[in-house]
Amino acid sequence: MTKPLLEIQNLSKNFSGLDVIRDVTFHVNEGERMALIGPNGAGKTTMFNLITGVYPVSQGSIRMAGEDITTASDRSRAQRGIIRTFQNIRLMPHLTAAENVMLGQTCHSHGIWSWLAPVGLQSSRSRKEADHALEVSGLLEYRDMLTYDLPYGVQKRIELARALSAKPKLILLDEPAAGLNPSETDDLAQQLLDISASGVTLLTVEHDMHFVRRLSQRVIVLNFGSLIAEGTAAEVQNDQHVLEAYLGSDRKLEEEVAT
Repeated sequence: MTKPLLEIQNLSKNFSGLDVIRDVTFHVNEGERMALIGPNGAGKTTMFNLITGVYPVSQGSIRMAGEDITTASDRSRAQRGIIRTFQNIRLMPHLTAAENVMLGQTCHSHGIWSWLAPVGLQSSRSRKEADHALEVSGLLEYRDMLTYDLPYGVQKRIELARALSAKPKLILLDEPAAGLNPSETDDLAQQLLDISASGVTLLTVEHDMHFVRRLSQRVIVLNFGSLIAEGTAAEVQNDQHVLEAYLGSDRKLEEEVAT
């Protein structure tokens, strides 16, 4: 029987009395591919910041592999296998693809922001692990190229290889398909499916519903900080609460499906 890897229980977050996340409960099973969707301002990025320890929790709990991490540091969470990617590329442009991937290994040891400090780049073991992450991601041909010379879609995939080198149990993906053309989106989706097949759990924030349908086994929907729906992509797209949430936003769900 599949066990929950990440458990969010009655989670709330407020800023100066404003509720941004409101009593949200959900779980992500080991090896699952889940998507978190919702209109702009729904609380998706705040949820990621709570899970990774960027923001303290106002109320509720977060458990990882059965262990309470509600008050754990971002470093401790990274060491437990929670790794995050961002919508905007955060590669070091004057380092090679391999060197950027090696920085992901320091996240596992020192925390989510430690890639800013290039620790141990010359370690032969680090280089071998980086080569492996690039190879399984289909990116080995770029290992010695400076990342600023590479196409945007390749840079996105190198970020994923870097996340993979951090030995994750759970990768949080913040709009990974943003800015990609259809071919690049297909390549990224396949890379994520391959990563999932290796046993890594994925939680993805994404607006591209075609991408969500291809990648995700289960979808949860936030609106104004509250969980309003859960199910397959097809189920949530036809959920009345979800339709009303998107009809009241500046971008309708039908338009996201069409992108």
